[in-house]
Amino acid sequence: MPKQQNYKQIIIIIIRETFDSSHRTAQEAMFELGYNAAEMKYKAKKFMKHDEATLKKSFEFFGQEPDLISFSRTASQELERILQSDITTQSTPKQAIR
Repeated sequence: MPKQQNYKQIIIIIIRETFDSSHRTAQEAMFELGYNAAEMKYKAKKFMKHDEATLKKSFEFFGQEPDLISFSRTASQELERILQSDITTQSTPKQAIR
């Protein structure tokens, strides 16, 4: 099994295959639902920044599953708080024109 230090080095070059497509799909879905495109792009960028920082920090808990689970729950709650604090009147979908 590779040492923890090796994981920290690998994290810099790792590309999560489905993350980018899922990230872009979520942005597009919110836009199609009528949300403001610029605001969705801003929120997506905040999500990505938080996700990358969380992924890097999670390696500190390598081999410590209970601590990793606790950290993951805290990080998830923090992300929810961050995204909720950005809610503005623009964050509601526009009325569909039919």
